[in-house]
Order: sequence, then structure tokens, then C-alpha cells
Amino acid sequence: MIGDLAGFVASTYLRGVDFVLLPTTLLAQVDSSIGGKVGVDLPQGKNLVGSFYQPRFVYADLTVLKTLSWQQVKGGLAEVVKYGMIKDAEFFGWVEKNLERIKALDLEAIDFAVRRSVEIKAKVVEADERELKGKRQILNFGHTIGHAVEASSGYRSYTHGEAVALGMIGAAIIAERMGYFPSPMVGRLKGLLEALGLPTCIEGVDEEKIRDALQLDKKVRKDRLHFVLPRKIGEVFLTAEVPPNLIRETLKDLKK
Repeated sequence: MIGDLAGFVASTYLRGVDFVLLPTTLLAQVDSSIGGKVGVDLPQGKNLVGSFYQPRFVYADLTVLKTLSWQQVKGGLAEVVKYGMIKDAEFFGWVEKNLERIKALDLEAIDFAVRRSVEIKAKVVEADERELKGKRQILNFGHTIGHAVEASSGYRSYTHGEAVALGMIGAAIIAERMGYFPSPMVGRLKGLLEALGLPTCIEGVDEEKIRDALQLDKKVRKDRLHFVLPRKIGEVFLTAEVPPNLIRETLKDLKK
């Protein structure tokens, strides 16, 4: 959040001044400090005011992660899982096999997780920095429902990473019911998220408020909500063909 705010101020002050990022959370190190998206949230939704503005450099000190609470760490791990889901099945499998080392913040394991996550995101961003070609939008996997959960709860009930975990499960359920994503793979994703202590069902947030928040999502085009859905672990695609009734059913299932 601090990096996004600082970047947004830097992008607008004097029509742009240099800035650097020193991310001190796992989520910032693997995700928000990479790619040049800066902005601020509004009560109506996430990142509704912002711009694209790259820092001069990013310096990530992994030793500071030892100072974080587990809730902050696991929020970043949700984004790590996301990278495996969208681009690298082998990396997803590595996370599954190295859970205990990751949860213990073993420096070698965390170093690999951060480096591989940054590599994946940087490659996607290089191909579509300003999200004009549709290629960068795969990074939004889990963020459609995730952002709506955050906004509808007033940004109090779930951290960003926890909300993204819920959004990934929601997208996986939708993909399964549309015939794109095998049921065993939904279970595999759910199992990994639960093993990391991340939520896989929504509690304490009104379903109707989530639906209302979805309509304010930046990914709504011509009254159609765009989702990033998985075909398999390591491959996702963008679609605007998700039936509204399926979205409602999925939200009900996530509340169970």
C-alpha cells in the first residue's frame, strides 16, 4: 500500500519525479513493487485512481520478512501460488513440495520463491506494460472476486492476499463448471491454499455487497465482467463469457 501511494505521488508531483521501492512485505516483493502500477483505493473499489509509473529500481531485502506476522507472510504466498497457476506448473509443484521450508521462511526457499515470482511477472509485464494487448491481464487471476471481497468488507475482513486466495478458488470453480478446469485441479489448488493457512470460503461479508462491488470492477467492459480462468495449472485465459447466474452460484458456494 505504501509503495502504491508513494509511486502515485511520484507520478503526479511535478508531472513525475524519480522514486525507488524498498518493499518490506512478501506481497510487495513478489507483486506490487513489480510492473509499474501505482494508485490508491476508493471506498467503491480497489485501485480506481492510479497510473503506470516505473521506479528507478526495486531493492528487496529478504531478511526483513522475518519481522512479519504470519498473516502478512501468507498474504504474499497467495500471489506466489498465483504465479504458478498462471504460468508455471513446475513452480506450483515446487511450492507444494516445499511447504514446510517456505512456512519456516527458510532463506534459500524464500529466495527462490521471490526470484521465480518476479521473473514470471516481469516477463508478462514486458509483453504488455500498459495492459493494452490483453496479455498483462492474466496477472489479475483471483483479483476479480478478490477485489470485490476487499471492497465490500471495507478492507477490514481480509488482507489483499487472503482475498486473492478466495478469488482464485472462485475462478477455479467457475472454470470447472464451464468445463475448462478439471475438478481434481480445483481440489489441488484448494489444498495448497489451505495448507498455507489461506481462506477458501468467505465469512462475514454480505454476498449482495460483493455482487455490487463486482460491477464497479475496472475489468467491466460494455457491462460485461472479465474473468481470468484456469485451463490447467500453469495456463489461464481471459473471458467475458461467464454467465451472471454462474457468478451468483459461485459466490453462494464460496459462502458455504
